[in-house]
Amino acid sequence: MLGDDLQILVYDKNMVRQGSLGGASSVEFFPVANGVGQALVTIAPHRPRVADAMQAGARLVIDVPGVIRFSGPVVSAQGAGPGDASITLTVKSDARILWDWLAWPNPAAPIGSQGQAYAKYSGSAEKILKDVLNANKGRFPEVLSVAPNLNRGNVIPGGVQFRWHPIADRLMTPFEQAGLIVDVAQYDSQIVVDVREQQTVRKPLSVLSGNLTKWSWSNAGPTVTRVVAGGQGVGDLRTALQTIDTALESSYKWAVESFVDARDTDDPAEISGRMAEVLEDGAPKFGLTAELVQSESFRYGQHYQVGDKITVDVDGLMITDILREAPFRWSHDEGLQISPAVGERSDDPDLVLAKRVRAIQKVTTNLKVSQ
Repeated sequence: MLGDDLQILVYDKNMVRQGSLGGASSVEFFPVANGVGQALVTIAPHRPRVADAMQAGARLVIDVPGVIRFSGPVVSAQGAGPGDASITLTVKSDARILWDWLAWPNPAAPIGSQGQAYAKYSGSAEKILKDVLNANKGRFPEVLSVAPNLNRGNVIPGGVQFRWHPIADRLMTPFEQAGLIVDVAQYDSQIVVDVREQQTVRKPLSVLSGNLTKWSWSNAGPTVTRVVAGGQGVGDLRTALQTIDTALESSYKWAVESFVDARDTDDPAEISGRMAEVLEDGAPKFGLTAELVQSESFRYGQHYQVGDKITVDVDGLMITDILREAPFRWSHDEGLQISPAVGERSDDPDLVLAKRVRAIQKVTTNLKVSQ
């Protein structure tokens, strides 16, 4: 239990504070490392500021001081009644801009005068992200503040090219490989974007140590071990490249071959990056969901947060992976609790489906923008 310091603030579409949203019966929010989180706030319709939260463009900021800050627009609402009437507000995290904004080939030019096929950005992973955001943010109504670049993360070989691509499509894989996490949240009247480096929690978590109370896990072998990429050209003149994870095939003694379409580019670095992404998506999965006990020496926001790497001792089985998401749940009876998810659960059909949909969307986008 984290305490009862949770506060929900309502802002209008111009990010002007309207007041506190008090009296919620339950609050759930799900921060995701390098992904789009969601919040669900259930409250009686007569409570103060509910009407403000229902206005077009309204925003919520969920704040637990010293622990976490979650913000975003209210994207939908549902009501039930008449007895014990309630409204549930759904909030999409501000990290959505990385998926909802397209990077134009020439951000400084009008739509009818782009004048170039691609915008190419070079440098470290952090620099490329912040350069892309700064170049494109002027077209959008959101007030975005991009923190200064500190050149964190490796230099991305060959840079990154954009042509109407969602920003996240091109950058989340290099970010993960560089051990970087993007933080996006509202402060005062602006949305602030910054980058932090992944930290490693040195001490393993276990039932005996008192910071682990319940767990469940799943394990699955690779779904891809080698990738063929089809580049530009037609028929027998089409360029073909291949990459093989020989260590993985040696370990499992089985091979799974996959094909990725790269007809929209002749950049070897771009093609290699796509093959690496397919290999990463098909890598072995070991995921764990755990309920952690918060204490003065082990507290979310102070000692760990999403994107960090932690080790969990499950009956002598040591699992080390990235803390992918950390569901927070608050109710009058239970207070504020957290159930982090480490790694990727191979037995969660929603996650499997979401990953497949994202892969299809990326392929479709690449084909569309290449025309």
